[in-house]
Amino acid sequence: MKKSFLIILSLVVLVFTQCINTNDTSQVVDQKNINDQAIEKTQKALIEKSGSENEELINRGVSHAASLWRTSDGAVAEFESFCMDQFINNASEKEIVFNKISKNFESLWGHQNKVLLDLNENMHLDNGPYHKIDAMFAGYSPGSHFSSDFYANKIAFVIALNFPPFSLDEKTILVKNGIL
Repeated sequence: MKKSFLIILSLVVLVFTQCINTNDTSQVVDQKNINDQAIEKTQKALIEKSGSENEELINRGVSHAASLWRTSDGAVAEFESFCMDQFINNASEKEIVFNKISKNFESLWGHQNKVLLDLNENMHLDNGPYHKIDAMFAGYSPGSHFSSDFYANKIAFVIALNFPPFSLDEKTILVKNGIL
């Protein structure tokens, strides 16, 4: 009886020691910090600078970039400055940038796949005796910070600003009208 009681007591103590408060109120949540007024101000400034022929793309691009911009990316003034500096108004320049982005993504994803295959090779092929280090390398993902790195160095924002998303229906209409 004593043995059963001690086992149950040990389990209860173990469970309660694992219960911790995970709500750390000392950390500030990295949240969206670009308000509608800043978006409108930036859109108007870009339209004045670039002309009204790209108004729809400017409005869509600035709104999309603002939806992704967080406090850690910079203040409102930095967002406005970024948009003014990074918006590409010239169609031929935009095509050049698009091709560079495409080439670099293809290279990144292609080589990342090769790296992952190499890291997993000893787990999938008989390359000699298994060692614990094989599993460690197989569990490593060099692309795990890809997204956060591209936001940190602002490449993701350049893409969001200059190549905003369109729905399939919108793309179909643009193609029918000869715009795309």
